[in-house]
Amino acid sequence: MPCSSRPPRLATWLLSHFRPRGDLDLLLGDLHEEFDDILRRSGRTEARRWYWRQTLRSLPNLSYDFADWNLRMFKTYLTIALRHLKRHAGYSAINIIGLAVGLAACLLIGLFVVQKLAYDRFHPDADRIYRVTYTMSDGSTMVRPFVGTALAIETHMPAAEVVTEVAVFTNEAVFMDGDTPLYASSVSADSNFFEVFSGFRMLRGNTVDALGAPRQMIVTERFAKRHFGEADPMGQVLLFRGETGYTIAGVAATPPPTSHFDFDVILSLSTAAASERGRSVLWGRYHRSVYVKAREGATEADLAAQWVAFEENAEKPAYVPDDAFAFQPITRIHLHSSHFDRDVAPQSDIRYLYLFGTVGLLILLMASINYVNLATARAVERSREVGVRKAVGARRGQLVQQFLSESVLVVGIALVLAVGLVYLVTPWVNQMTGERLSLTFGTSTGTVLLLLLAVGLAVGIGAGSYPALFLSRFQPVRVLKGRASRPGRSRMRQGLVVFQFVMSMLLFIGALVVYQQLRYIQDRDLGFDQDQVVIVSTRSLGTQYSAFKAALLESPTIVGTSTGAPLGFEYVMYRMDLDRDNPGRLQLSGIGIDTDYLDVMRPRLVAGRWFSEDRPTDRTDAVVLTESTVRALDVEGDPIGQQTSVGMQGRLTIIGVVADIHNASLHEGVQPIAFFPRETDPDTDGVYEVLVRLQAGQIAAGLSHLETVWNRFMPERPLDYQFISDRIAQQYQAEQRLAKVFGLFAGLALLIACLGIFGLAAFLTRQRTKEIGIRKVLGASTPGLVVMLAREYAALVLLGFVVAVPLVIWGSQQWLQRFAYHTDLTPVVFILALGLVGSLALGAVVSQAWRSARINPSDAIRYE
Repeated sequence: MPCSSRPPRLATWLLSHFRPRGDLDLLLGDLHEEFDDILRRSGRTEARRWYWRQTLRSLPNLSYDFADWNLRMFKTYLTIALRHLKRHAGYSAINIIGLAVGLAACLLIGLFVVQKLAYDRFHPDADRIYRVTYTMSDGSTMVRPFVGTALAIETHMPAAEVVTEVAVFTNEAVFMDGDTPLYASSVSADSNFFEVFSGFRMLRGNTVDALGAPRQMIVTERFAKRHFGEADPMGQVLLFRGETGYTIAGVAATPPPTSHFDFDVILSLSTAAASERGRSVLWGRYHRSVYVKAREGATEADLAAQWVAFEENAEKPAYVPDDAFAFQPITRIHLHSSHFDRDVAPQSDIRYLYLFGTVGLLILLMASINYVNLATARAVERSREVGVRKAVGARRGQLVQQFLSESVLVVGIALVLAVGLVYLVTPWVNQMTGERLSLTFGTSTGTVLLLLLAVGLAVGIGAGSYPALFLSRFQPVRVLKGRASRPGRSRMRQGLVVFQFVMSMLLFIGALVVYQQLRYIQDRDLGFDQDQVVIVSTRSLGTQYSAFKAALLESPTIVGTSTGAPLGFEYVMYRMDLDRDNPGRLQLSGIGIDTDYLDVMRPRLVAGRWFSEDRPTDRTDAVVLTESTVRALDVEGDPIGQQTSVGMQGRLTIIGVVADIHNASLHEGVQPIAFFPRETDPDTDGVYEVLVRLQAGQIAAGLSHLETVWNRFMPERPLDYQFISDRIAQQYQAEQRLAKVFGLFAGLALLIACLGIFGLAAFLTRQRTKEIGIRKVLGASTPGLVVMLAREYAALVLLGFVVAVPLVIWGSQQWLQRFAYHTDLTPVVFILALGLVGSLALGAVVSQAWRSARINPSDAIRYE
């Protein structure tokens, strides 16, 4: 007899969702027959008990059935996806290449961001290490506090566990191994160095002994292998700058690339540090960098509070502002110190991380947009596939899974290509940007690979979600009757294309603005002549300066020499109060020079005269000021001949006025400068640097003569020189790298956008083949058809330009405000960007339109 009651719904649901569909009807049929038989023999209650027992017995097999079913479904989806990619190889290649480029750009930026965030975190106690900074009254921040700061911290701050002083030589120091010069970046440090920086490992020797005794040094493994090979460096004696002998007493591991300062050699600072540790704070005399390792549990606020308590009981001058001292966490140094004065090394800026991270995501988004556009544009071709699959029983969820599987497969292939691309271009990118990015993940390989897979899966699902939902919604009846809508003018597709061109315009115009500002910096008059002037390091010249100068001037390739400080990058200067009666109100830069300085650095004299050897009073009673200094001193009328009080120099007579000089980067405004005669005799006290002006057009000959004279006076030491123009250009390394990176990403964005519009135009023009044939039969010309097909994309490019212009203007102004002197945005930049981006985009469209418009009308009308 027929069963009057259905089996329990839960059991039926479990079996219907966790068994292969092919066996479901047979399974339920057998189950229902047994259920009816028990019902007839034993009643309803016993039948239900038996049914539940059978259901529970089958549950252990459900997991196996579920995995087997999913594996078969995955194989099916993979087969369909591979078949689809092979059948439409052109469009698949466009999608894969675009996604590979986007993923590669994102991966490169990810490596950059991860490296920057990892700076100084290799120290085990990085969360307890701080650097002492000092903010002056004019708002600038120094990383070298006053003499005696380290002693004050050790004595009056219980929260400090260890304090160390470090002096970093920003220029490459020269060591002599016999007659062989060894170049290396070096630091001077006391015996507490490795206690604070515990992430720097010693390989040989004892840290306390190596840095605790005078005239000893520690070399890195990199330096030892470079200059000693397999020989033992321990005990070797090297001359530092040809003067002082240092004994190698230890070998340290090479500093990681994520240290905020690098070194090859650590020189013992024990003698100088011991003598200076006994002094009280010498307010106003800047010294070495000071690092503090706080005790367990002590915070930055504790250190700041204890320093404030020390200042309250100290005899602090009025010109030292309150809260001028701060304790900067070491993990924040690299990304938050780009504006600090005379830092131990050029640092980065956290804003560039945000900027590059955003650019990387936008490029990846542009590549995903290409996939969405092409997938939705080709909806008609796949509509019949969707209709047939739905007609034979496929649910919408299964279709969504299928299309998402295709998207993930495409992204997976692109991800593999992206990793290979990054591996190939990383050395070139490092050379271009000065970074040390690497795909050698080390101990974090598993984590990075999982992260890459997660990114690929997220991009695949994100890019494929809309096409999957869009394609799976087709109704089988309408599709099979040929009533599916054609992929005409989709507002969403047009909006995505516009977005791509907006991003391309932003990046391209941004790169042009950065290049324009760099050109403005190079061409701007700094108030002196920086070309053909070299700085020669002459620490070991001793008392031979006059003879050295005379020998140089024997050749017409040398214009002149001077012992004054070079201009343009705040080098070898001292800061002083402009008005000693109002300390801290305004500070100026005092520069000691000689009478030849005017012929070498060539500041423009606008009034009065320069210092003269024929006037002995110039050495003690004269000063030359810049125009801004005269204005700051409130000198009324003609300043020549008037007396003024400049800093601690007393009353001086103004004998000359020179035009304003940019003695720092153009990020800052013009600083007041006062030129004083050199107080010491170079033949008596020696000189550290000599400025040499070479004859224009004879640079090579001048350098050759300079080297010849150098070898005559100091054959034991190699010539060490640097062009002032190169040193000034180093101040804009961050901007130069920004321009290169922006140019790279702008090119990638343009490539992705053009790939997308090329594929989209190729498909849509193919869809209009019949229309083109009919129009040609009715008399349309080939150029007219090309214009008709390209007109829509020209409008999209123009709209993208209109949207991008205000964004570019706002962003450029925000960036240019970082410079006290900057270029103005000109229409040429926007016209050039529109012309280049528009021509590339329309070129891709016109090539496809021309190809379609030239098809024979009869072939076009028969096209299916």
